[in-house]
Amino acid sequence: MLADCYIADIAEHQGYGEPHPGATEPTELSRTVRMFRLLRLVRVARALKLRRGFTALQEVIHSQRASLYLKFFVSLGQLLMLVHWIACGWFGVTWLHTENWVASSDLRYRDSLFQYLTCVLWSFCQLGVGESPWQPTNTTEMILASVIAFTALITAAVLISTMGELIAGLRKLRQDELSQFRLLRRYLQKHDIPVDLGHRVTQFLHNQYTERQQASSSQTQVPLLELLSRPMMQELQFERHRPVLCKIGAIKAILSKDDVHCRRVLHKMAYDSLDPMVAAAGDVIFVGGHMATMSYIKMNGRLSYFKDGFFQPLSGDHWISEVCLWAPWVYLGDLESQTTSEILSLDAQKFCTILAESSDTHRAASTYARRFIKVVQRQGVYSDILTEPYEELGSLEEEPTFDMLLPAPLKRILMQHRVSHGQVRPVND
Repeated sequence: MLADCYIADIAEHQGYGEPHPGATEPTELSRTVRMFRLLRLVRVARALKLRRGFTALQEVIHSQRASLYLKFFVSLGQLLMLVHWIACGWFGVTWLHTENWVASSDLRYRDSLFQYLTCVLWSFCQLGVGESPWQPTNTTEMILASVIAFTALITAAVLISTMGELIAGLRKLRQDELSQFRLLRRYLQKHDIPVDLGHRVTQFLHNQYTERQQASSSQTQVPLLELLSRPMMQELQFERHRPVLCKIGAIKAILSKDDVHCRRVLHKMAYDSLDPMVAAAGDVIFVGGHMATMSYIKMNGRLSYFKDGFFQPLSGDHWISEVCLWAPWVYLGDLESQTTSEILSLDAQKFCTILAESSDTHRAASTYARRFIKVVQRQGVYSDILTEPYEELGSLEEEPTFDMLLPAPLKRILMQHRVSHGQVRPVND
């Protein structure tokens, strides 16, 4: 669109101000026709529609640096468009009078490109860049020059100020980065950190800093979210991690009930028990033999599980050590990050305590836990990675229990009694 606007407007200069062969001066009809051609320049206003496109593009770009560059080039384009419009208007006014600045400057018989560039130079002079040798020669040109000067004074000042602020913002981003890593190098030197460890720390922090600037990390902080109410923040946290939480069969079963109270319990669980974390290459997440208190799932990166000398790369399809959510468990292998990885951890104690606050969520979790433990026992070889098909856990038909025969108020009293006595695990073995 922009190319069409600029090329078409330049092409309009072909024959501008050039008398017909054999004629001594432009006729009145010729000037009228050319004036109508000037009105065709209004089509350049279509470029204003690009503003919506730039706004949409800015929403897609999450990098602060890239956003500043985009704003800078948009402002530069707006400045060039302003210069173009002024140049076209300054040349077009010459069609209204025989005696004009083109005739007085001996530019009438020059080629159209030279005339256009002359007008562009005059436009830049109106913006305060140097002094123009081409002056108005009649009242119409004087009026137009005065209007252009006033308009250019305001518009150009705003655009140039905006571009200056954007350049300063880009410099500040670079200076902040250099300053922070300069402090990091001083810290490593002052405390005699080994070179190998210092290199790993610097490389990891550089990667994290870049991702934070690009807003591509799940750890990106949004200060505005601090204004949300606690219930809304809990719901937001749940919806943010809903896809991975639904990989736990009990969560899917609770969601299928479509109960408001159950959803509130899940929202609280997601807010209190989930914790995103970042692991560097070579970081060990857990070691075999330790009490399992967390279940993990990979968000991105590469994780590997080691057990009995065997190496197993992991996907993000299932939770790691999910069994600790349903029964006391000890990690049987080692989990290590092969690259910089983003991991979501789930605190087993908080998970069970919160689900036990409601009789409906407690019953669904208990039913799922019993089936889950049966699948684990059927494997024969115990591992932190469930190898049996998860389809076996899909059926959550509940067996009739004494709790199901009680009225809702008595269910809540019974649940409060169980919680007060530490019966918070969904598994009853």
